[in-house]
Amino acid sequence: MTHGDPILRLHEVSYLLRRSVSSIHRDRKAGTFAPHIQLGPNCVGWRLSAINAWIDARERGASVGKRLPKLPQRQIGHRS
Repeated sequence: MTHGDPILRLHEVSYLLRRSVSSIHRDRKAGTFAPHIQLGPNCVGWRLSAINAWIDARERGASVGKRLPKLPQRQIGHRS
């Protein structure tokens, strides 16, 4: 059975967000990252929907509980 809301592991989340694993750990410790799912004693994952909601909250500059810092703006353009 496939689920429409997959669980992503840490390195997948890091790749998706283009953020280092250590910055994700830092945000988790501060309580400013998306809620995780405990998959095992030493294993966590995140629903894709939770990551998307976290991104949306950062774009709005709002969060439930703590105020989240804004992500740096990336400029997208054509390479010369």
